[in-house]
Amino acid sequence: MEDLWILLDSVVSNPGREGFWFAVVLSKVAESNPNRACDIAASMVLSDSFQFSRSGDEVFGTLAGRYPEQVMEAIGVRMMDEKTRNQFFYRKFPVLTALPIEVTKSWLLRVGVKGAQAIARHLQAPFVDNNGPQVPPLTAFVLTEFEDDQRTFAEFVAGVHSYQAYVGSYADAREREGSLAKVFLTSPVKRIREWAAQEVRRAEEEARIHSIQEEELGFRG
Repeated sequence: MEDLWILLDSVVSNPGREGFWFAVVLSKVAESNPNRACDIAASMVLSDSFQFSRSGDEVFGTLAGRYPEQVMEAIGVRMMDEKTRNQFFYRKFPVLTALPIEVTKSWLLRVGVKGAQAIARHLQAPFVDNNGPQVPPLTAFVLTEFEDDQRTFAEFVAGVHSYQAYVGSYADAREREGSLAKVFLTSPVKRIREWAAQEVRRAEEEARIHSIQEEELGFRG
């Protein structure tokens, strides 16, 4: 079995086109050594190979359901390492919000504000559903526990719309986003109120500018 782990370590260090099957094998053998499997999966997620990284996301999500503490530790080590830390500021890693909140909270309380800064960009944004305005629990925790850290707040704001795609009128989309943000202006979470105020201002300004541009280009009636 040790020979297999050595082989897996070797492949993840020099990925090719075998991402899918590598992830399948890793998921199958994870039970024999969860810590090592999660560590390898974390390396996959951060791989420069797009295919390998996407396969890593999938296997990491599977492992997160089985070994959440080990997954948090594996990705957390990379969030705190100066060599890999920056990747968490220009990419999104959904697994960070898929873990049980108590696991993530425990890690954050242990590592402190540096961890909050790294995870803030990946937090789920506030939303409205049939039960009204909702602030996801982990988002509320991070923005409350680390309320005084401006970098954490700035990373959260930057992450709300990062990698977001728009279809149709951008002006209309920003108007809708601004209207949604208004319902959070009275949120009990201070940083959510601040985000909402910024979002409303920016959405209204961007909607105004793009509405004019879209009319000039004949995109609006």
